[in-house]
Amino acid sequence: MLYSEAPAIQKLDQSNTKERILSCAIRLFSTYGYDATSVRMICKESNVNISAISFYFGSKDSLYQYCLQFIAERADKYYDPAYQEAVRALESGSLTKEQAFQASMKIVDAQIIASQTPYYLSSLRLIYWEQNCTVSSDFHPITDMLFEKCEKPLARLIEAVTDRTYAQAIIASRFVNGSIISFGEHAVLVDYSLADASIPKNHTSWIQGDIHCYASALLANVFQLDPTARHTDTSC
Repeated sequence: MLYSEAPAIQKLDQSNTKERILSCAIRLFSTYGYDATSVRMICKESNVNISAISFYFGSKDSLYQYCLQFIAERADKYYDPAYQEAVRALESGSLTKEQAFQASMKIVDAQIIASQTPYYLSSLRLIYWEQNCTVSSDFHPITDMLFEKCEKPLARLIEAVTDRTYAQAIIASRFVNGSIISFGEHAVLVDYSLADASIPKNHTSWIQGDIHCYASALLANVFQLDPTARHTDTSC
């Protein structure tokens, strides 16, 4: 069972011209990147003319940055419950390894759901493009948000109750978070692997559960918990 209490994110209104343009631009930028996505492609996808892009966003560059900031703000709200749980644990003054582990698993579960839900994952694919776009090379709000809301608090939890330095903790956090997101980004490889195994097409729920158990076992080791005790839910 996943712990996440992340709020549902309302989808953009396709009947609203600005939101329709934004929705189509996010989908195209996340698929093809900034350079390979033209204004004409966005216009065709959203069924508007070029003047509409100029009216609402000014330019392609401004639209791209608007998309990044929009996704960063939405993702910030999505990850906030898990982040706040980590903050409360760190500020409690009497944090135990078990409590740090439980708070960490809420961050992990939020990542698992995001990486396995197409609506979230298509937006998170912009992380790659924002880090490799020459037009906005110094503007990466999604990456900054994920570091502050996911990777940094997980590292702080590890550092707080183990003998690992912050540098070691951040590497552990990067490995866990990065592995989960990368797994979701390359889901087609999973589909190929399961193609001959008579697995139902809709296999997201049990994959989420298995990833949760693997991450739980890894973090139990990182937090140096008693290996003879059960620290995960009974689904593992």
